[in-house]
Amino acid sequence: MLFCILQVLWQVVFLIWHIYCICFNIKTEEWINWKRYPEFQLMIEPQPGSPFGETRFTNPYNKGLLGNILDFIKSKS
Repeated sequence: MLFCILQVLWQVVFLIWHIYCICFNIKTEEWINWKRYPEFQLMIEPQPGSPFGETRFTNPYNKGLLGNILDFIKSKS
């Protein structure tokens, strides 16, 4: 019984993560290693008095929630 409960909990977290990835149109590998991909990097200019700028994550493939879900459904059929 304990094993079944742990399996269901783990699989629910896994399912939620995949739904999140579908909604934001990104793969797990891209999300984890976004600093390796220049298209996911948004360079912020340095503040006055600061020598370095800031790099933030941005997703150029995001089409909005509904667009991403429809794109996922269309690509699977």
